[in-house]
Amino acid sequence: CNTDFVAKALGQQWDGKLLVNAELNVTDSDGPQSRLYRAVFNKYGSKVSGGLGSFSQMGFTMGQLLVQALESVKGDSYTIKTVNQAIQNLKGYKTDILCRPWYYGKAPLHIPNNVDWTTTPNNGKMVIKEQCFNISEADPSIAKVRVIEKADPSLTAPSASLAGS
Repeated sequence: CNTDFVAKALGQQWDGKLLVNAELNVTDSDGPQSRLYRAVFNKYGSKVSGGLGSFSQMGFTMGQLLVQALESVKGDSYTIKTVNQAIQNLKGYKTDILCRPWYYGKAPLHIPNNVDWTTTPNNGKMVIKEQCFNISEADPSIAKVRVIEKADPSLTAPSASLAGS
């Protein structure tokens, strides 16, 4: 869990010793989405147990993606079909919270977040130990997704940034 409360609970004896594969950036990143996430959390999330962390971070990101999808629907024609199509059309959305652009797109298998950071505790905070790297293709599903992404590079090519970028 790439969350500071884990680093605090472990204590300094674990500094630099525990390595965590993290799908999401550290919560104190200086990127625009990370700053917006913290501002929203500080204003509305005071009762979230555990504080800033990967669960609320991903919820924030998914909320932004849904807003992007809904804003692409023309007029006020929100139906199951138009909303599902708008979500399916999501691809290439860049945010500093993820290592690379996120997609849904048209694909037989979806694991868009298949690139990680490695983080480690340091003085009660999680810090980046290793920059973004591809998750191992030893997992057959990851291997399949890499074939899909190679066949359709538009899935991971940056095409839009989320609001606040």
